[in-house]
Amino acid sequence: MYNPPKPEDYTHPEEKNALIKSIIIMVIILFILSAFSFGIALIIVAIGLGYIRMLQARLLGDSALVTRHNYAKIDNLINLACQRLGEERPKGHVVQDPYLNAFALGFSYPFSTVIHSATIQAMDNEELSFIMGKGDRHLFY
Repeated sequence: MYNPPKPEDYTHPEEKNALIKSIIIMVIILFILSAFSFGIALIIVAIGLGYIRMLQARLLGDSALVTRHNYAKIDNLINLACQRLGEERPKGHVVQDPYLNAFALGFSYPFSTVIHSATIQAMDNEELSFIMGKGDRHLFY
């Protein structure tokens, strides 16, 4: 008569304990690695946020702040865009630069919008309005 082998016949007595210990070690290693990765991600985000703040501070020295007294047309366009979008007014900056460019900068208030002087000279009011965020309906459809 054939007696099939029992699990005790072909396993080591400490095999189950070794398996549990290896799973615990693996979980600890995964926890350490994920915490380390999360820490690195936080450091990278903090460096990025600091860099954006540094760029905004540098704008104060490298550009002209848009007010109703200087660059009144751009100031008006920013105000109109903010009304249309329902957003708070960002700080407007004009950079003396021969290249056509405009961009927004910031992750929290105060936000900044930057437009190059060449863009102001090259564009008409409707185009500047579009760049600053107001836009007209017929430009979208």
